[in-house]
Amino acid sequence: MESNSSQFTIRTPPLRAYLNQFLNSYGLAVIVLITLGVYLRVLAFDYNTYDDGSFTNAPSILSFDIPGLFTKSVAFDYIPLTLTTYAIEHAIFGFQPSVSHGINLFLHLINVVVLFVLLNRVFSNKMLTLLTCFVFALHPMNVESVAWFSERKGLLSTFFVLLSVLKYEDFFKTSGLSSLFWSFTFYLFAILSKPVALPLPFLFLVFELMNKKRLKTLMPFFGIMIVLYSVHMYVRNVLDEMAPVASAARVPKSLWFYIVNFFNPAYLSAYYTDVVATEVFTNSLFALLCIIFVIVLFVKSQLSYKFFLASLVWYSVLLLPQSKVLFFGLNFFYSDRYFYLAGLSLIVFFAYVATTHGMFAEKRWVKPSRYVLLFAMILPLRQTWSQVEIWRNSQTLWQSVIDKDPSNSMALNNLGISYFHQNNFEKAEEHFQNAVAVDSQDAKPLINIAAIYERKHDNAKALSYLEKALTLKPENLELQRMYQELKAK
Repeated sequence: MESNSSQFTIRTPPLRAYLNQFLNSYGLAVIVLITLGVYLRVLAFDYNTYDDGSFTNAPSILSFDIPGLFTKSVAFDYIPLTLTTYAIEHAIFGFQPSVSHGINLFLHLINVVVLFVLLNRVFSNKMLTLLTCFVFALHPMNVESVAWFSERKGLLSTFFVLLSVLKYEDFFKTSGLSSLFWSFTFYLFAILSKPVALPLPFLFLVFELMNKKRLKTLMPFFGIMIVLYSVHMYVRNVLDEMAPVASAARVPKSLWFYIVNFFNPAYLSAYYTDVVATEVFTNSLFALLCIIFVIVLFVKSQLSYKFFLASLVWYSVLLLPQSKVLFFGLNFFYSDRYFYLAGLSLIVFFAYVATTHGMFAEKRWVKPSRYVLLFAMILPLRQTWSQVEIWRNSQTLWQSVIDKDPSNSMALNNLGISYFHQNNFEKAEEHFQNAVAVDSQDAKPLINIAAIYERKHDNAKALSYLEKALTLKPENLELQRMYQELKAK
């Protein structure tokens, strides 16, 4: 008897189907595990001399002074909610680098999870959600926010911004007042964590203008934005220095800077001098080609222009304070940490273009084009491992800055300080002398060299360097006191 073998044929699902099923079920867990694998070593990292001491030595934090936490600035920022987390940490554990870095890493992972939930709610495209979370979790531009103890404020503010958007999305669909209340509350918490979240209501305004136009519901958001902007400026003691709106030319320059670094992170730095910034702009051809490619793919696929507008508003509005278009009391024009929240919109938009099937999805050129964009988004992640290592301690941090710009006197001085704290006076003086050679008008390295010779009990040489410093800063009372005390010995 012959059997019909076709009855017993088992069709094995292709590998791609298994992969899709696995990612749909465990994609977020995979992203979290990979992120842990890259970042877990930060638990062995030390504090550094780049603002960390401003928090570990802040009297209001050490004494858990609640009025002080909410009325005083630390490291030139009004961030009472973030300061409260430091105070709680110190009260429970004391300040231990492993605990501090562990909390920052935990906040970053939580942000990845909340982002995953938010995108799943907004989009039905699982690959868009996973790609966005993967790039956000592991892009080298976000390393500064995760591996730097002092940047907990950005992680915490982003957490509350994502929750605020999540609850506003609820309100957008249901008009429930409780959702609006929680969106407002989380927005308030975001501002009190880091003022970078202040412009968020403009994103909600765009949503309403494009859809239901319930503009009155946004009045509390804009009201608290104005109030806390004023409080922020008052606490930082810069209201009397308010400048007029700066040149609008700064906006495209700032927006383009982060796009270039997104696609080509070869010139990332913990401290961008004009020299490094010029290198970034000079090497922007690859980013330009990527953006042209994205725009062509977006237009040809006839994707949603509303989504493009919302992404552009998020990106540009949240970078306005950092662009110094509005006076905000900031000293830096470019910093990787500014990308953490604002850059989310870029990542989402690029992922949208790379994974969304448009009007011409059946065209043969569409699929390979999306793979090219996908590759361009993931390629920069190869640098994340080495970028994390930069933040291991003060020496690795400032050496990386000097490697990008050997004429950075501030970095040379700070590197010398790190060696000074290790009692490596020879290396410390070498870097202090290099700082003096770069900027002969800076008194700080001269004072530090004097401290070296005082430790060596060579008071005559220490006094000679203090005298040089006094010629640069004759009105400095603290410097005068140091000189007189040493002279009296």
